[in-house]
Amino acid sequence: MKRKHSGHDGSAEYPSLQSRTKNKPFRDSKSVRERAKPYLLAVAKLHSDVLETTWSRGRNRCVEPTHIRQLKETFMRGSLERYAPENRILVLCRAREVRQVLEAKEEDEDNDAGKDSASSDSHRSNKHPDDTSFLNWSAVNKTKVEVIAGQHRLRALREYIEATGASETDSWWVCELYDQDRLPAEPNIKLQVNRRDPKLPDNHGQIWTKLVSIASDPNGIALVDRATVDHKLVEALRLGGEKSFPTRRLVTLWNHESLRIDDFWFAKLEAVLDTLDALPLDATQDMAGDTS
Repeated sequence: MKRKHSGHDGSAEYPSLQSRTKNKPFRDSKSVRERAKPYLLAVAKLHSDVLETTWSRGRNRCVEPTHIRQLKETFMRGSLERYAPENRILVLCRAREVRQVLEAKEEDEDNDAGKDSASSDSHRSNKHPDDTSFLNWSAVNKTKVEVIAGQHRLRALREYIEATGASETDSWWVCELYDQDRLPAEPNIKLQVNRRDPKLPDNHGQIWTKLVSIASDPNGIALVDRATVDHKLVEALRLGGEKSFPTRRLVTLWNHESLRIDDFWFAKLEAVLDTLDALPLDATQDMAGDTS
């Protein structure tokens, strides 16, 4: 027996999703980094030896060797990008530790000021805007900072240094240093979370179109040297940080025209057009048929 619907079946008690959405006020919000900015002590280079990945509260996520390998391969393709704000490693430390490092830096700069003012001025003019160096951290504080986001980048950097035979002095990363004594628990937890990027990435077809545009621009990047084409593609199209993007396959297709599907179909189309041109009659009129 079917149950009769009455006027009190819940339509009034449970409004539709559309009506509930309309009743919500329009809200704009700040990002986690913006909300944590009052507790940001400094942005500076730190040596990997002073970066501790064990958390004082809670437990850090497990290390994934596959992700480390992918990051190292990205670095090998020329996309280290340690200065990029989105790639900074987030760390916790104490304000007095930062203050002590800054005071030590001021003393060193005062001592070097009278030695060679011309060379020091030239060195400052060539510095990156985010080139503040805390590489003397261990000598001043004898302590380590706590990494809350970026442990895989840190481990990949160490493997990259070993694979390339670079000096240990190059084993540094630009970090955001937050005050662990003042940073509230909520932004601390949110800074630890790897949130998915809501931006819509380019699909493979759009990336190919951009590559063609770059190659056809006479004032653009010259893609003639196959030994460096991979690096130039990665840099031009910003593919180095794209996880699991088939960059090598893209380079192979670009360097071997016979493998391109679009060229295959264009060749077929040109053959058809040549055949139509060879016909003695007006092919367009004859193929249209009788429409009367």
